[in-house]
Amino acid sequence: MARPRIAIATCLAPPEEDVDEGPLLRALAREGATVSLLPWDGPDAIPAPSDLDLVLVRSTWNYAQSIGKFVEWLTRIEPVVAVRNPVAVLRENVDKAYLRVLGARGVATVPTAFVERGATTSLAEIARSNGFSDVVVKPRVSAGSWKTKRFEAGRGEGEGEGEAFFAGLVAERDVLVQPYLASVEGRGERSIVVLDGEVSHAIRKSPRFSRDAESVTRVPIDDDERAFAAAVLAPYTDLLYARVDVARDDEGALLLMELELLEPSLFFREAPEALPAFARAVVREATRAREA
Repeated sequence: MARPRIAIATCLAPPEEDVDEGPLLRALAREGATVSLLPWDGPDAIPAPSDLDLVLVRSTWNYAQSIGKFVEWLTRIEPVVAVRNPVAVLRENVDKAYLRVLGARGVATVPTAFVERGATTSLAEIARSNGFSDVVVKPRVSAGSWKTKRFEAGRGEGEGEGEAFFAGLVAERDVLVQPYLASVEGRGERSIVVLDGEVSHAIRKSPRFSRDAESVTRVPIDDDERAFAAAVLAPYTDLLYARVDVARDDEGALLLMELELLEPSLFFREAPEALPAFARAVVREATRAREA
């Protein structure tokens, strides 16, 4: 039987190291797959239909800087080869406007002000009208905390810096303004990793903004976190991986910070025992795609 042919979608110049990549490549090879890297922004970004059975999107971390080209790549590759997660899911997940969709479905999400590109309102006005004090400003399309900063809106020495940053960002793209949750300082933001439909492990992440290094620690999964992740993902099918990033509000209730279905780190270095089963699931999907 021919070996399943799997490509890991990445980019030509990743903005940081993908520590999942090496272990995943080796795990897939141990499961009998032929594995390669496929930069989405490279010269051979669209393989011939006979070259691959599956493309697994993992570290396409510069997509936010070229979102139009990235969405075009997804559209072009979809009819050529099976992609996981599915292209329809990836296309929706590039834009954090999905928070509005999930909120309408009843998911408790971090309060978010959606600011359209070119808006003339100030950061202080947005904070005041939404009852925010400490705020996080970020693009609606962003990865790896790109162009993400925290400010005390409307007061303090950083007021001018915050207004300047916000004005510059909203002049060029759609923006989100969210409250900075105090719980991320102690308990931390938690990433609930779900692999092949099963909650796998959880990671505590320290607050991270533009140019910051990521600091992560494995933590136990609370029962309500497990239930919350399952509820968030209930409408989705055919996912090989997902990451449900949560934090708690001042009363201790869980809020969805981000739902990462496109290219999240899965923290196999912190949870190596999760990797073999994930690799088998990827190979299973590649085999199914070949036989379809």
